[in-house]
Amino acid sequence: MQQTIQHIPVPVDFSAAALRAVTIAIAIAKMNRAQIHLLHVTENSDTAGAMSATDRLQTEAQLAAWLSDAVHHTFELQPVCIQAEGIPHAVINNWLKENFCDLVVMGHVWPPCRRCFANRLNRLRSD
Repeated sequence: MQQTIQHIPVPVDFSAAALRAVTIAIAIAKMNRAQIHLLHVTENSDTAGAMSATDRLQTEAQLAAWLSDAVHHTFELQPVCIQAEGIPHAVINNWLKENFCDLVVMGHVWPPCRRCFANRLNRLRSD
């Protein structure tokens, strides 16, 4: 029996690499009739830029909503948009532990989570 991909989380930080990952996830989702989960984490540190934390959260929430709408209207897919605040690699790793997913599509791997994602994927392969 052929196993199909149903849930594809895509961490997005609005970089060019992340947007390319969204494009790849869209192609895979369309082939498999899968659901895309756009995961965006706003870093909650004071060093994240000159904007106030409130302004940054609001701006990034607007960008995430725009990306979700663009995916929906352009590719006729309705992604689930997940917004969180915290340390990106920790929030993403926790989300992956708590939610079933068939495939994670990333534009790049943050150095702190390379090992945790590799360990998680190896466990999934062995199951």
